[in-house]
Amino acid sequence: MTQFTCKNPRRRGLTLVELVVVLFILALTTTIAVRMTSSLEDQARFEATQRGLKEIDEAVVGAQGVRQPDGTISVQGFVADMGRLPIAQSADPALMLSELWANPQDSFGNALLPEFKIRDFPDPDISPTFSVKVPCGWRPQLHLAPGASSLLDGWSNPYGIRVTNAKTDPIPDPTSDPTPHNFVSSLQSAGFPEISGPLSLPRDWCPNRDPIQSPVIQGSVNVVVQVKDPSGVLVDPDTANGPVTVYLLGPDPKATAATVALNEKNAIRRMSLPASGSPLSAIFNGIYIGPKSIYARQPGATQPLYSDPAYISVLPGGIVNVKLVLHP
Repeated sequence: MTQFTCKNPRRRGLTLVELVVVLFILALTTTIAVRMTSSLEDQARFEATQRGLKEIDEAVVGAQGVRQPDGTISVQGFVADMGRLPIAQSADPALMLSELWANPQDSFGNALLPEFKIRDFPDPDISPTFSVKVPCGWRPQLHLAPGASSLLDGWSNPYGIRVTNAKTDPIPDPTSDPTPHNFVSSLQSAGFPEISGPLSLPRDWCPNRDPIQSPVIQGSVNVVVQVKDPSGVLVDPDTANGPVTVYLLGPDPKATAATVALNEKNAIRRMSLPASGSPLSAIFNGIYIGPKSIYARQPGATQPLYSDPAYISVLPGGIVNVKLVLHP
């Protein structure tokens, strides 16, 4: 009988050199993976910071290219609602812009700024029922991430904030606020040196560092006032019926919840200019962007003449042309 035997081959382990090579490959692979992950994380932080700057910009001066259903340009944001830039609310850069997401409060927890709504501004000199609608007041413009209580960039660092001390009103008049405020006029992120330099806002709100003289947050309104003659042709008003005054209405930058509680009209600032020249006109310069209401009136020989209100949006650095027609 034939017998078969099977010998187990001797198993050989890794040599020291082979083991070193394997460990080197593992270490190299791990290093590359960590660096790739770190680069992806930095890119994500970079993109989050860019988005954050864009959101802050739109919260303050409104998104670009937004139009009303009728096709006209719509300007929104904090400046449009409040008639001013945000005022720094803290020495902490992460909280300076808190006006964008929280209505400031006094020591008793009462809101300091009037809530946003469309308010009526009556003019009894025209008639007991005449009034102009003006949208104004505070509402949240920026929403923080869930659980966040301060404003940080993608690297969890506060933004570098530029504060400019100035008075509130671009056009001084007897109702102007004489008190200087610390306006937030610009900000940027320091970024991350290995992938970017400082990251800035899409638009510098105050390129000349003057928060009450800036083409980014202000524009002009040019108004021509006419009247129809007996044949229906538009002509200059007869100045023998008295001077023609043009009124421009928008948010009052110094309005507070307390003053508005006493009288809703305190939320609105009404500026006036006499119309002159031919054609009879008036131009308002340095007007903060956003929705505005405008009308004109003349005493008249026997009864007041006035125009229907016109509702416009003041555009950054632009001139809005308005024609008002007086009637009894």
